[in-house]
Amino acid sequence: MAKVTPNTRPSKPKMSGEFMLAQEEIVPPSGDGQVAQWVESASQQGEADAYAGKRDCIRFAEGMSLEVTLNPDRPAASWRVYMHNVSHGGFAFWSKKTVLAWATVFVREYTDDNSLAWVKARVTHCTMGIRGFLIGAAFELPPPLPVSDNSSPP
Repeated sequence: MAKVTPNTRPSKPKMSGEFMLAQEEIVPPSGDGQVAQWVESASQQGEADAYAGKRDCIRFAEGMSLEVTLNPDRPAASWRVYMHNVSHGGFAFWSKKTVLAWATVFVREYTDDNSLAWVKARVTHCTMGIRGFLIGAAFELPPPLPVSDNSSPP
C-alpha cells in the first residue's frame, strides 16, 4: 500500500493546481459506533501511518466502499466513493465529484439496501489526483452534554 502523508495543519500547495484548506482545530475522537467499526476494521486490514506527525489519532489506510451525500434526505443525490484512510478524528476518500472545503457531507458504508445510518463530517480539503479528487473530512461530533455540578446542594 502507498504511504499516506499526514496533513491536518495549513500547508502550501505542493504542485500547480492543488489547493488545500486544513482544519482550524483538531477534532476529538468520535464516540460514534459506526466510526469505531470503520477504524477497527481498517486497523485489522489496513496499514497504519509510518509518520503520525502532529495527529491526535492514528490513521489507517483502507479501501472500503462508501456512499457520500450533501443531503441525506435525498437518497438519489448520493454517490459512491472509496475510502483512502480513516482515524477516529476523520477520513479521506477518493471521489469523481469535487466537494468544496468546509462543506458538510454525510457518509456511510456502501450497502445495496442503504440500511446504515449517515455519519456527519466537515470537508477539510479537496485535492485533484489521478484517481479523481482526494477529499479529507473531519467527523463532526454532537455537542457535549451539560455537566451538572454535584458539589453544591440543590
